[in-house]
Amino acid sequence: MKKLLSIAIIFTLLLSTMTSTFSTAKETVKILRLEAETATFTGNAKTYDYPAASKGKVAAFLMKTGDSATFLNLPKGNGLTIGYTKGASGLGKMSLYINNVHTQDLIFKNTGGWGTTAAEYKTAQVALPIPKGATVKFQIDSDDIAVNLDYIDVYTSGKPPVVPAASTSPIQRVEGEDTLMQGGAIAYDYPLASNAKVAAYIMYNGDAITVPNAPKAKGLIIGYTNGTINRGKLSLYINGKHTQDIAFPITSGFGNVASDYQKVNLSIAIPAAASVKLQFDGGDQPVNIDYMDFYTQTQPPVMVQAPVVVPVPKVTKEPLGHTISDIRKEWRASQEINTEKAIVETPIVSAPYAPGKLSAGFLGDGLRMANFMRYLANLPNDLVLSDALNNQAQYGAVLNAATGALNHYPEKPADMPQNFYDIGRSSTSSSNLAQSIFSLSNSVVSYMDDSDPGNVSKVGHRRWILNPALKQIGFGLANGYSTMQIMDASRTTAYDYDMVCWPSKGNFPVEYFSGVLSTLYKPTAFQKQSYAADAGNQAWSVSLNPTKYQAPILANLQVEVRRLPDNYRWKLNGTHNNNAAKEKNKSYLNVDTSSIGIKNAIIFRLGGVEKYEDGQLYTVTITGVKDIAGKPVTIQYDTNFFNLGDTNNMLKLSAEELILNVGDTSRLVAGLGSKVPVDPNGNSPDNILWQSYNTKVATIGKDGTINALQEGTCIIRAYSTNKMYSRTCVIRVVSDK
Repeated sequence: MKKLLSIAIIFTLLLSTMTSTFSTAKETVKILRLEAETATFTGNAKTYDYPAASKGKVAAFLMKTGDSATFLNLPKGNGLTIGYTKGASGLGKMSLYINNVHTQDLIFKNTGGWGTTAAEYKTAQVALPIPKGATVKFQIDSDDIAVNLDYIDVYTSGKPPVVPAASTSPIQRVEGEDTLMQGGAIAYDYPLASNAKVAAYIMYNGDAITVPNAPKAKGLIIGYTNGTINRGKLSLYINGKHTQDIAFPITSGFGNVASDYQKVNLSIAIPAAASVKLQFDGGDQPVNIDYMDFYTQTQPPVMVQAPVVVPVPKVTKEPLGHTISDIRKEWRASQEINTEKAIVETPIVSAPYAPGKLSAGFLGDGLRMANFMRYLANLPNDLVLSDALNNQAQYGAVLNAATGALNHYPEKPADMPQNFYDIGRSSTSSSNLAQSIFSLSNSVVSYMDDSDPGNVSKVGHRRWILNPALKQIGFGLANGYSTMQIMDASRTTAYDYDMVCWPSKGNFPVEYFSGVLSTLYKPTAFQKQSYAADAGNQAWSVSLNPTKYQAPILANLQVEVRRLPDNYRWKLNGTHNNNAAKEKNKSYLNVDTSSIGIKNAIIFRLGGVEKYEDGQLYTVTITGVKDIAGKPVTIQYDTNFFNLGDTNNMLKLSAEELILNVGDTSRLVAGLGSKVPVDPNGNSPDNILWQSYNTKVATIGKDGTINALQEGTCIIRAYSTNKMYSRTCVIRVVSDK
C-alpha cells in the first residue's frame, strides 16, 4: 500500500510540472511550468478550486501579512511568467524573494474577477536570473495587496520573457481603478468616468491609492469628482514623503452627469519609477479619483476651471422648527405599513451562498423611518432607495451572518467565492451595521441612538443618516444581521444649514430620546434586555457646517445646559472626556472631526438624567467655537421635549406652542377630563393652575392671559390642583422690528 501511494504522488507531480519547448528564428526557448497548488504555503494561503484555472486550482487567500507560496529547488532560469487573478478593484502587489532575499515588488493588474471565467486570468512577466536549486517565494508583506496565483513558468533556456516596454507617450494616463488601493478605497462604477470607474471611498485616515513605478514626469493632472457640499482635500506622497496637500474644488455632483467631472493641475517633478500616493490624512476631505495624467515631456497645461454653479435653495428658518402637530403627522406617516413578506428571495449564509432579496414594502418601512429621522433634524427628508445599493447591502448582510459577527472588515469565510466576498466587504465597509434586527425601521432607530460606550465618542451611525448630502440608501437583512448603505453623497442641490443637532432645535418627540426601546416596533427580548436601562443615557450631538465654522477644539469648549422647569444646570468641558465618562449615565464631552457625514461634531451627554420627559425644555449654550473667519461665536438653542402619543393625559390646552411679539398678549385655555373639550368661550376649569418658568420673558395670569415681555423662550405649565395632570406650552417671544 505504501508503494502504491508513492507512485501516485510521483504521478501527480509529473502532471503538475510540465516542460514546453518552442523555437524562434535564432534560438530555442524552454519553459518549465509549476502549478501554484504544488507550492508550500504559509499563513492563510491554500489551494482553491477554480475550473477555469490552468489545472483547475489556484493558490488563494494570499491576503494577509506573512501569507506566502514558495516553490522549491527551481532549475536555473532567466525569468518568470506568472499566471494570476486579481479581482476587479485596483492593482495587486506581492513581494518576490529568491533564496529568502527580497528581490523586487511585483505589480499585478486587476483581472475583472477572481477566476470564475477564463477571461479573469492574466499573466505578468519578470526578467531576472534564477540560480539553480533556488527557492522562489511570493509573499504578502505589510503594504501588499491580495492576488491569487495560478502558475509560474520558469524560462530555463533561450530568451527571457518579454517584459512590456514602458510607454513613451508624452501623456500617460493611469485610471483611478488601476492603482494600489489601501484602507477602504475601492473601484466604483460610474458610466461617465474616464474608464467607467472611479477610485471611491477615500474618506478615512489611511485610505489611499498609489501609482507604483510611475513614469518620470514634470507634472500631473488629476480628474476627480467630490459632490456639492465640501471642498475635497488629499495628501500627496512621492516615494513615501509628504509633498503637498491637494485641494479639490467642489463639483456639481459625484459623477452621475458629465459636468460632475473636474480636473486639478500639479506642476511637480516626479522621479522615474516613483511611488505616487494620494492619501486621506487627518483633516482631509473625501474625493473620488477618476484618473491621473502624467506629463512626461512638458509641464501640464494651466487649468482654468469654470466656476461650478451649485444651486443653494433659500432656507426659511422657523423659530421653533417643525410644529408639534406637523411632527405628529409625519410620525404617523413613518410607521410600518408593510403587509408583504419581508423576504421574497431567501438569503443563504453558507455555501452555496446567495444574497437574497427583500420585498419593496419591507424596504419602504426602513426608508420612511430614515426620512422621519431627517425630518426631525430639519434636514431634507426625501431619501430614495437604490436597487444597486439594496442588492449590495444584501451581500454585506449575508457576509456578517456567515461570520457570525458585526464587522465592517470581516475576513473571508473559507467556502465563500471571492467575488461574493468582494461585494459583501464593499457593503460592510460602507454601511451601518446592526444585529438581532428583524425590522428595518427598528434598525434605523437603533443607529440614531449611538450612545453606548463603543459608539458615543463619534455617534457615527447617526451622523451618516444625518449627512445633508445623503440622497440614496439601501438596506440588507440576513438572519438578523442588517446593513444600511449610507455613504452616498449624490444629492445634486446643496442644502444650506448652520448646524445639525440631535435632538433637534425646537420641538422634539421625547420617545426618540428616551432610549431605543421606547420607539421600537415589536422589540425582541434581546432588545428589551439591551435597552431597558437607557432612558436617560442619550448622547446629544451638534455637527457644525465646515464651510461656516472652524473645527472645534476640545480643550477650548464649554457646554452649558439648563433644564426647565427645575432650572437644573450641567457644565461640561474637556475634563469630561475619558473612558470612565463613556459609561452609561455619566457626563461626557468629545469632539470628532473625522469625515463621518458632517466632520465637525460636538458630542455630549448629561450625567444623572434618569429619563427625558414631556414638557422639559433644555437650553444648550456652547462657547469656545470659532466661525470660518476665526471669530469666536456662541451657539445657543432650545430643545422642547413633548410626547407623540400622550393618550393618558386628560388635561388639554388650546395651544402647545405660541410665537408672540414683544408686548403682545394672548390667552391659553385648558380642559380637564377624558371627554371634556377645551371651552371655545375661553373658560378654563377652576381646578387649573398656571405657572411661567421664565417670568422675564413671559408671565401668565390666573385666567390664562399671557404677557410677552422680552425676546426669549418660556415654558408655561398648566396643572390640576391635585397635581395628577399637567401640560406645557412653549412660548417664543420675538421682536417685530
